[in-house]
Amino acid sequence: MKSILITGHKGTIGSILMDELSEEFDLKGCDFPEIDLTDYNSVLSALENCYMVIHLAWNGTSENMQNWEYDQNNSLLFYNIFKGAVEKGIKRVIMASSVHVCDLYNHSTSTDNSLITVGHYSGPARPYGANKLFMEALGKMTSQLGPEVICIRFGGINKEDRIYPDDIVENKIWLSKNDCCRLIKSCILAEAVPNKFTIIHAISNNTGKLHDVSNPFNWEPVDDAFKIIAARALL
Repeated sequence: MKSILITGHKGTIGSILMDELSEEFDLKGCDFPEIDLTDYNSVLSALENCYMVIHLAWNGTSENMQNWEYDQNNSLLFYNIFKGAVEKGIKRVIMASSVHVCDLYNHSTSTDNSLITVGHYSGPARPYGANKLFMEALGKMTSQLGPEVICIRFGGINKEDRIYPDDIVENKIWLSKNDCCRLIKSCILAEAVPNKFTIIHAISNNTGKLHDVSNPFNWEPVDDAFKIIAARALL
């Protein structure tokens, strides 16, 4: 029986998926230091007997994502996954991109009230977002060589579904565990990816959200950070 490989399965999103979706799907996790994903042969071995891969592995912290610190090996990670997916005939690759491909903080304070679409380009604010844009471009190229590719621009998610009442922008890009798992499930079960490539904003249905969450998989986020904050205030 073929599996779904999750790279970075010990990280925030990876551990959520392993906890919540392992009863429905045959998930196989791999992560540092057990497997060196910067080594192409190790990636090929990890992809053995898999029909799909969810690439979440990334070396970085929330602090260095917001500044100019950057580990160049992260580019090698997704390059190896794309190349390996082509070589191994993987059906579908789901990649962790980020809402930080755009400078959403400037957008949130501007007079432009339109939602950020996947085609919107304001330029990233940091190398982290720029590298995710490169990943998406490489993903589109990869989709022309065989695998279907879905790039998910994740918002802010954590294992505790924690919300920060005093941080309005972070609450607008908050993603609940529930909405995240439902999105990944819809991406896995989709019969096909239109044109073999798509980009999706993974944001919950937050009041005043900044991003357009349109997608071809009928996923509709249901949770709202601001409604949860209001409900807690009444307790």
